[in-house]
Amino acid sequence: MNVANKLLKGKLDIVRFEYNDKMQEKEGSLSFHLTKNEKENILRCAENKSNSASLERLIRIIDKP
Repeated sequence: MNVANKLLKGKLDIVRFEYNDKMQEKEGSLSFHLTKNEKENILRCAENKSNSASLERLIRIIDKP
């Protein structure tokens, strides 16, 4: 990532989001065809503190002139 940041002259921002479903033992699907349960789990994970902070950071990056 440092190489990409140097090549882009500091214009690279990385915002990480996590998906950690503690309710299930298996990982979430990487398919575009998610089950209702997987969709609910993703929405629940989107509201955790880490992802909320990442979303706020992403919004600040997008709002930069």
